[in-house]
Amino acid sequence: MTTRRRSPRFCQENDMSSKQFRWFVPVLLALGLGSAGSWSQEQPARPKGAPDVNKISEFMRQKLDHAKDALEGLCTEQFDLIAQSAASMKKMSDASDWVVIGGPTYDEYSDEFRSACDQLARAAENKNVDAASLAWIKITLTCVDCHDHVRQSRIAAHETE
Repeated sequence: MTTRRRSPRFCQENDMSSKQFRWFVPVLLALGLGSAGSWSQEQPARPKGAPDVNKISEFMRQKLDHAKDALEGLCTEQFDLIAQSAASMKKMSDASDWVVIGGPTYDEYSDEFRSACDQLARAAENKNVDAASLAWIKITLTCVDCHDHVRQSRIAAHETE
């Protein structure tokens, strides 16, 4: 099965006007919040050596909370909140709990996520809400694509068992 792959480099900071993507932020938020409930579902007993799904779920919930804080900062132009959220998300990406499956594709997504967090922090520092909005979208798309990659990898691993 071939999975789609988008790179967060799909647009540069000035490729879209703010009017063109302003509608996109609420749509992404709605999609993210709608799929967040699946993380909290009860999971079966894990095999020895398998990651602790509850621990990963809590970790990812914290990442989602930081992303929501960044969105709040964007909507209210609280640049300190945006910068703090960007720093928190980047710090989380350096934690050992971050690595769910590993591998070169997963590492690439992690690098793209960190880069987008850096872009978000720079935009907040420069008080540039448009650049910060684009960086937030890049973060969100990277998360969605990475989560899709993890799901597809787990499905493929399950099918080969």
